[in-house]
Amino acid sequence: MTKSTIAQKTSNGEMAVGGLFSGLWAGLVMSAYLLVAGLLGGSTFVESFTRLSLTESAEPWMATLTHLAVSAVYGLVYGLVYAFITRRWRWEISWWLALALGALYGLILWLLAVNILAPGTVNPLREITPAVLVGAHLVYGLALGGLIYRVRND
Repeated sequence: MTKSTIAQKTSNGEMAVGGLFSGLWAGLVMSAYLLVAGLLGGSTFVESFTRLSLTESAEPWMATLTHLAVSAVYGLVYGLVYAFITRRWRWEISWWLALALGALYGLILWLLAVNILAPGTVNPLREITPAVLVGAHLVYGLALGGLIYRVRND
């Protein structure tokens, strides 16, 4: 398959929808990582999910649904960016490069979270240790990168 064939394999709409659902799944993987990290750190099930909120008063189910919605939107954005990059430069991205790009995207989201969303706020998200938060965003990015690769190449 030539690079120009790969570049035209999926439409922007397919990549947007694929990104939306990939982001949702990656958000679930990230939530599972945060749950396990929280339980290993001595938190309860409810405390682990409450920390996903940007407000102090959120219920665990609301914090979790909000986190998954945001994860899906970030996935949609990533799917469109991924489509643009592969079409613009007619790249055929390997699975390992897709994972690396996803991890980079996860780190960018972490930087946005700690430098733009969290400063100056009082929220449960700040109770998550920096190492766990970086790891969670890497897990999200790796999952998203792998899932988007599958959307693009299946």
